[in-house]
Amino acid sequence: MKRAPSLFAYIPALFLSIFNLLPTEQASAQTGETYVDAMHARYKKNWYRTLSFTQDTEIYRNDSLIRKQVWYEMARFPFELRIDVDSINGGNKTFYKKDSTYRVRDNKIRTINAEPNPFIFFLGGMYMLSPDTVKLNLQKNGYDLALGSTTRYAGRKTFIIGAGNDNDSTRNQFWIDAEHLYIVRILLKSGNAILDVRLSDHVKLPKGWSETNVKFYRDGKLLQTEKYRDLKPDVVLGNDVFEVERYR
Repeated sequence: MKRAPSLFAYIPALFLSIFNLLPTEQASAQTGETYVDAMHARYKKNWYRTLSFTQDTEIYRNDSLIRKQVWYEMARFPFELRIDVDSINGGNKTFYKKDSTYRVRDNKIRTINAEPNPFIFFLGGMYMLSPDTVKLNLQKNGYDLALGSTTRYAGRKTFIIGAGNDNDSTRNQFWIDAEHLYIVRILLKSGNAILDVRLSDHVKLPKGWSETNVKFYRDGKLLQTEKYRDLKPDVVLGNDVFEVERYR
């Protein structure tokens, strides 16, 4: 009499079937580089090249509010950002141009520093650059693309680039929403401190997304809050907007 196969005989095949149905990120180990490639592939031709917006800014010291300002910001990716403080026609401005920062006070350049703004890259600059340039930039700035992991953040599945788990706050890293691939958190070392940037309330634009609420923490203490409004993507921003020589 032929014996019926044991239930255990089906387990390997059953396990293999279930494994093959898992999403790709579960079926194989993922790296930060994998997630960066996914972001770039999705948005390299579907992201705004310029963005202007008004920003309500609150600045804190030791978790206490010390100043409120309105910033008028204009970005032209991949390398340029202009911030006018309190008035678009006022005398206090900051220009970020690639690797340099120009601070204008009373319509005169007061300081020029070799101090790039890393957030221009994350705001949209990365989608105007080649994949290899993006990865080189990240590695140069201390993001280990060999490390990637998955967590839950703000109730949503989230990918981490630059850290092997969500408990490692000592590494430069950024977190992206697993569905939409926009950035929701950035952690980076700033001197001896850890800067924790939390981005939320994202809105869908004709191309890409934009956060509208940003909070900065240094070593766990609130440093600054930003609320964006009047977002205008892909407006014409000519060279004159970012011209700093007139302020010499």
